[in-house]
Amino acid sequence: PAKVVLAGGSPGSSLESYFKMTEEAMSIGVSGVTYGRFVFEDQNPVAVIKAIKAMVYEGKSAKEALDMYQSLRG
Repeated sequence: PAKVVLAGGSPGSSLESYFKMTEEAMSIGVSGVTYGRFVFEDQNPVAVIKAIKAMVYEGKSAKEALDMYQSLRG
């Protein structure tokens, strides 16, 4: 079977909304996500990437990812 990834979109204007969308997508079986502007326009894109990576590869929740982001950005 082919792998399916979530390709961006516009679920809202906050990082939390993207993390919730990611959590929902992972729960229905997507293999990953591809995001652009919302990651690279953030003040700390590395923290966003690490938080999303934790959701995709470690099964972290949106809340856990948001907490991780906040602790990484300092």
